[in-house]
Amino acid sequence: MAAPRPGANDDEITDAHIAGLLADVNRSLAARDQAAYVSLHAVGDAAGRARRILANLGVFDLEHLSFKLAARRPIRFDRGDRPGCTVEVLLIHQVRAVDAQPVAAWFLWRLARIGGRVVISAIDPDPRPLHLLLDPA
Repeated sequence: MAAPRPGANDDEITDAHIAGLLADVNRSLAARDQAAYVSLHAVGDAAGRARRILANLGVFDLEHLSFKLAARRPIRFDRGDRPGCTVEVLLIHQVRAVDAQPVAAWFLWRLARIGGRVVISAIDPDPRPLHLLLDPA
């Protein structure tokens, strides 16, 4: 996982942390490594949701599967004494012989630092209509 920038608060989640987590998620998906993928999530509901997402995707012959950031900036928040953030991500997937091109599904990942690691602490579908999320740039 990416190291924090020099001088960063030990609880802060930096852009480098987010990029490192995203890279780790995509490596585990490319390897179809369920244990590695689930380990990037907080124990409990987030890990269970991660298992279900992988199980649902596993029934398809996927030509492409990856996550990417949907927004340029994370949505920062503080929850009590534990800082964190929410990031908008796209799950890009393409089912072989079905999808003519990759298709995107929007998700919100809530990130937290737990045990010194940045993990996905919650996964939710983005509730906004898709046309409001599209970035023309």
